[in-house]
Amino acid sequence: QDYYSGISCGGNSLIRTAMLNDAVETGTLMVKKMPKSDLSSPEQDGKTVVAWASENGLTNSPIVAVLNDRI
Repeated sequence: QDYYSGISCGGNSLIRTAMLNDAVETGTLMVKKMPKSDLSSPEQDGKTVVAWASENGLTNSPIVAVLNDRI
């Protein structure tokens, strides 16, 4: 949990990277294990994961569905 904000892949957080690569199991696991407050907090670019997903056409991702259920 405390390592999430310190790791990125190509400038994206791990959950964003999972969405971009259709890594549903990995992304879902991260969403389920992270504190709810972290999931709804803005990331380094000032956007929440949900807002970023919406801007990038990823609202149909199963990861976003799990994310919405948690927050």
